[in-house]
Amino acid sequence: MELAARNDLIDDLESLERTRVVTDDDILAVTKDYTREYKELMMRREVPGPEEAVSPFIGFSLTESVEVDGNLLIESVYEGGPAYQVGMRPGDEVVAMENRRVRTIADAKKAVSCVCNVGRVTRITVRRPDEGFYVANVWIMTSDPRQSGKSYFFDVTTHNQMRAPKRSSTRSSKRK
Repeated sequence: MELAARNDLIDDLESLERTRVVTDDDILAVTKDYTREYKELMMRREVPGPEEAVSPFIGFSLTESVEVDGNLLIESVYEGGPAYQVGMRPGDEVVAMENRRVRTIADAKKAVSCVCNVGRVTRITVRRPDEGFYVANVWIMTSDPRQSGKSYFFDVTTHNQMRAPKRSSTRSSKRK
């Protein structure tokens, strides 16, 4: 298959994934790690309208670490937020988003813009030091105050951040 045709097929599949109807069974299958409150919010299946430009919120900030072969480490996690709900903690390494390898903050920003859709679930592959890899099904929310009152809104002003100890040789990103 030609590269251009392959890329078009991938784009079509990604578009289909963003628009497919999510069933209650789909949601229940990925919510085992979430609190009852989050499960109820997810079951509403609210998503922003296509005309709304709503920034995704995962609930962590990243830092590039030269010490870990240039990979991305979670620097902080909002307590009670999406990443926290699925067990992500400061010091974990983000490896991929929807099977897209991320090694730099630029990679992560690109992946977030492509695969993290507010009100939807995104698979994020994480490596925890000394414990190995796991895949977290993260419900993508937004911290945009204009969305207050929506099931997918996360109010960062009412939650604390858990932070990793400062490391040398790192570059931080803004909140994701």
